[in-house]
Amino acid sequence: NVVLVGHSFAGSVIAPVWQKLPSRVKRLIFETAFVIGDGESVSDNVPAEQKANAIAAAAESPDGTTQLSWAVFRDKFIQDASPEAARVVYDRLVPQPYQPSLDLLDLHAFYSSDIPRSYITATDDMSLPEGYWAKMAARLGPNCKQVSISGSHEVMFTRPHELAERIIEASRD
Repeated sequence: NVVLVGHSFAGSVIAPVWQKLPSRVKRLIFETAFVIGDGESVSDNVPAEQKANAIAAAAESPDGTTQLSWAVFRDKFIQDASPEAARVVYDRLVPQPYQPSLDLLDLHAFYSSDIPRSYITATDDMSLPEGYWAKMAARLGPNCKQVSISGSHEVMFTRPHELAERIIEASRD
């Protein structure tokens, strides 16, 4: 009776986890998350310019990691927070390995299944161009439960109680 919730990149994690433990997972909830096509990578699902910038940053990094700049994080990921609150969150971020974003995912079993799935959309998310998150949600099919919440990509920091309510709503059959 486990419900897996994946935010952003973690959408690419919860579907493969379900494939490994299908009898343990009751539902998958994607919270403004990547829903990767079978045989694709996370990197395949971002605009070409963002992909090129991330690959270049990882190549320049001594350990193959990337991290958003303060300006991009503040203006595109957490624009609904005060500058002070956004800074508190930003200062706790750590560089992330980029290689997992390039890994091609075998999701045939996921796309062939009827595992209940939900998608929570943060309506003010500006981390990707308009329409990208809707495209991700559409991949989950017509039986996907759709839930929305006002807020930025980092809504878990700016509206945590509302997000908790939406997760509970999304987890119901």
